[in-house]
Amino acid sequence: MKISEEIREKIVKAQQLQQQLELLMYQKQGMSVAIAEIDNALKEIEGSDEKEVFEVVGTVMLKRKTADLQKKLKEKKDITDIRLKSLEKQIGSLAEKMKASREEINKEISKKGG
Repeated sequence: MKISEEIREKIVKAQQLQQQLELLMYQKQGMSVAIAEIDNALKEIEGSDEKEVFEVVGTVMLKRKTADLQKKLKEKKDITDIRLKSLEKQIGSLAEKMKASREEINKEISKKGG
């Protein structure tokens, strides 16, 4: 069976959607790891009686007030959570587009074949 140019274009677009979805999923995984690391750091800080702790910044360690670092980590977590939720919405929307695209392609191929 010969596939029309229109169907080929739809297949290419579906493949592009798939690649975008994979990229977003990879980004989501990275953000989830970042949130887990922040949670672990906060747990360590909250379990400590120290007034000052060290923060790794690039290739150096800087002494910080525990409360300041705790506040900074909570803000970073909040921002990352917001980004993660936004990313999850994008993933859902893209997955729906991909599903619709596949259904459309299958419908077109069924018409041509049958």
